[in-house]
Amino acid sequence: MLNNKHLLCFIDGITDDARFDRLLERFERDGWQVHLLDGVNEHALLPHQVPYVLDNLFPEGTDGLRLAALSNIPDLLALIVRLFPNLFRYTILYGGEISAYQVELDPVYRCLLERELDGAEGIPGPVYIADGSPADGLPDWLAPFAGNLENPPSGDEEVPPAREGTVVYHFGGIYHRFEPKAGTVVRVINLDVDPVPDQPNCFNTLICGEQWIDAETLELLRSMDASKMWFFDHVREVTRHFEELAARLREERDCARAFLEMSLELAADGFRHYGRAYMLSFLLQVCQKARYHELLLDLLLQEGIWSWEERYFYLWQCTRVGFLRPEANSRGTELAARRLYRCVYRELRRRFEADYPPIPKQERNPELVVVITGQFLGMGHAPTKTALDRCYALVKHLGKQVVLLNSRELLTWVGLSPFHGMTRGNIAVELSNINALSYRDIQIPYYQPTTEMPDPDTIREILNFIRQNRPDFVLSIGGMNLTADLCDMMVPVVTLSTVFSGLPVTESRFHIIGRALTEDELKKLRELGFSRENVIESLFTFDFKPQERHYTREQLGLPEDRFLVAVVGGRLDQEVTDDFLHAVLESHSSAHLVFIGPLSRYEEMKARHDRLGRSSTALGFQDDVLAVLEVCDLYANPRRAGGGSSAAEALYKGLPVVTLNFGDVAVAAGPDFTVQSYEEMTAAIRRYVEDKHYYAVMSAKGRERAEQLMSTESEFVKIVQAVRSSPLFE
Repeated sequence: MLNNKHLLCFIDGITDDARFDRLLERFERDGWQVHLLDGVNEHALLPHQVPYVLDNLFPEGTDGLRLAALSNIPDLLALIVRLFPNLFRYTILYGGEISAYQVELDPVYRCLLERELDGAEGIPGPVYIADGSPADGLPDWLAPFAGNLENPPSGDEEVPPAREGTVVYHFGGIYHRFEPKAGTVVRVINLDVDPVPDQPNCFNTLICGEQWIDAETLELLRSMDASKMWFFDHVREVTRHFEELAARLREERDCARAFLEMSLELAADGFRHYGRAYMLSFLLQVCQKARYHELLLDLLLQEGIWSWEERYFYLWQCTRVGFLRPEANSRGTELAARRLYRCVYRELRRRFEADYPPIPKQERNPELVVVITGQFLGMGHAPTKTALDRCYALVKHLGKQVVLLNSRELLTWVGLSPFHGMTRGNIAVELSNINALSYRDIQIPYYQPTTEMPDPDTIREILNFIRQNRPDFVLSIGGMNLTADLCDMMVPVVTLSTVFSGLPVTESRFHIIGRALTEDELKKLRELGFSRENVIESLFTFDFKPQERHYTREQLGLPEDRFLVAVVGGRLDQEVTDDFLHAVLESHSSAHLVFIGPLSRYEEMKARHDRLGRSSTALGFQDDVLAVLEVCDLYANPRRAGGGSSAAEALYKGLPVVTLNFGDVAVAAGPDFTVQSYEEMTAAIRRYVEDKHYYAVMSAKGRERAEQLMSTESEFVKIVQAVRSSPLFE
């Protein structure tokens, strides 16, 4: 196990000191790795250079490390205590050979050495005096926190952060930020006599002694903030610049990367419209932090800035990022996204509600159901398959007439605005020219608009169709569908999320969830004015595309003597992470990954992981997934929101599933197949390889679970019965 306790000795002028040598030996005996950084004065080490020393010593970053700073230079140690309390949890003054700090310091450092602590800075951690010397050399504000060091700190105890939030010092008209591992709450401490004139921004702030933002980035943001048309005229230039900036962020080491990220956030703070939205979207995708997602949604919720079309465009782009990167979501983003969708929905509803009053239950056609989906592609597209399967169940098992409508709203480009890495939803344009679909042994009337959606005139045509035909209810597939939700003005709308492990984002009357509702989810719904009556708990079911082939391992180029671990998905480039690869590759020497789906990063991943080239095969897209799974041994799932359909297929073929307890796969597979961490995943895969009896038992359980997951007829009938018996079904 690698040592995670490190003592950094910032010293000067210590020669042939037996006491010092014995002190370091004591630390080493207690498990500390000692780093001697001699010649502080000779090398003119300034306080703001300390984080870069850490970057050089620990290229992989300092997360998980316990760091202690020792010095025989009281002023330097005091500044380390004050500026970097969350980097160094322990500080030690060696008084055997005290040395003066003979480096020319900026005035702000001199001020901090003399000025008393501000309450906003918190209470500094204890300063240990290593040899029983007095604390005379320390500044007056630090001396009360000094005490004798009887034994080296263990470094094993959990020490809470010394400072919550970010402290920013205002001195000489400039803001100074130092701490790389800082919180989100900013506390400004004014070291000047005059009041602080303005807020920190990228123009008036030094981050650890430097201004990190470049003039070109600011100019691009300024131009797009003034005009989104400028952005589209220069989109290639903007994209190229920010891709280079993203590469720089990835290449910087830990502390330097944190400082650059801070400067980019400050740059976003300098703008209020498209420039700010673009920079936050960039930070959201490159840094993958919920904080930037929250800030972007808060910006979009501000009134008087955005059109409803722009809000809807941004909401879909944010939703896509959150789906691909679950770590970019939080309770705050979930609520903000729902509120933003409500703002868009209500603005459109005001246009229509006077013309489309409720249709009483007794006046509706109980034999007709309209199914509306936001995207309809082909049989390899799981949401399309979900829509068709529900149509089939309505027709064959409930005797209903069905009309299927594709509103084309998913990842719309209506309201197109500056967003880093923006993506447009795929559209099967050829389907706009047909009026019916053949599925299995039924014909389904089908409609797909030719206009870019959501278009108010086209929505009105659809609402007119609902008013004229008076269906019993509308089934909305996927959620966040304005066209479907507006139908709820007249008839009940039942929304079935395709990410069935969570609640759909909808303003409709009924929300279908593929598991039991949690109390936290109920609380969120109540905050939005919904109740438990609006939610129907169910089991999300699947009907698989029939298997057409049977392969051998040899035909697929797979090794005969390895334990094949299948990883299936359409977004493997985003979903397969280093942590997931490590979990599988470390499980057993015979484990061999089989990637089923597009993976353009495969060569890059093999270059980063020595064993991956010997222990994996990338098959690319496969149109008969069941046939490929048939020759595999196990299905492993990275942390992601989707993937439920392929997990159900794996269970059906007798492959046990190993998944984190998150997302659709965990809900589909059930608790027998979930683990709490990647470490547990490694152990679970190892057990499947080595314990044949356990494998057989879990394979049988998987087949039983698959039978439940394939019971669309009975489960969907239960949903419809629950809807029709609800007091909300009026």
